[in-house]
Amino acid sequence: MSSDLGVQWQEVIVSALANRRGLKEPDNSCRLTGAVTLVVFSNATHSWMRQGFQTSLTSELDREFDLLVQLCSEWSRPTRRSRPARR
Repeated sequence: MSSDLGVQWQEVIVSALANRRGLKEPDNSCRLTGAVTLVVFSNATHSWMRQGFQTSLTSELDREFDLLVQLCSEWSRPTRRSRPARR
């Protein structure tokens, strides 16, 4: 994906999210979501191409978004080496 096209797509996603949330201007949440969405889309597209287009792009997108959900869940769980206790 060209850089210019990626920037344009991200702006469309960010604006749509802001609109959906009733915001006059996109906030950081909209911008981060737009950026993450494009990364997931890029990973799915590359996976689809590496597999020789044998699966559907939709299934690759689903797989990548499922992986994102799994990773976010893992990252949000406390670990033994969690943050130091507050004083």
